[in-house]
Amino acid sequence: MAQRGTELPNPFISSDNFKPKTKRKINRNKALSEVYDSDGVVHSGVIGFEMLPELYDAQRFTKVYKQGWSIMSELSSSALRVLLYFISVMDYCDTVEFDIRKCTKFTGYKDKSHIYKAIKELKDKSVIAETDSPRLYFLNPTMFFLGKDRLKLIK
Repeated sequence: MAQRGTELPNPFISSDNFKPKTKRKINRNKALSEVYDSDGVVHSGVIGFEMLPELYDAQRFTKVYKQGWSIMSELSSSALRVLLYFISVMDYCDTVEFDIRKCTKFTGYKDKSHIYKAIKELKDKSVIAETDSPRLYFLNPTMFFLGKDRLKLIK
């Protein structure tokens, strides 16, 4: 996992960008043998209840939000290749460690100038942002995110 190594806040994270939703949750009052849900509906005379296990996809995936899809259609082919490199190496945090050798191998470019122009384009379109570490970039979590809950970034 890439270490932050920076005290700069991620410029893409603000509470305006994230709109959380609530899930129904079942609670049990042991003293009264009542079960009530998050809507306040009370079910009395309940001895116990069984919750089914939550299924999840065990394969690694990256979420691409609507804003990410629209920005991908506007990128040049070199910027899109470099973005795909960033997505392929991102970890469960808001920063991505950049390695020029791995990026040239991933993109297939022999000339590094294509990659640096692509990075400039990604910065200009607010897909990535610089940190105070030279090889570390913030990736915009309103467009792309690897993990279960991006709201943890706000807290």
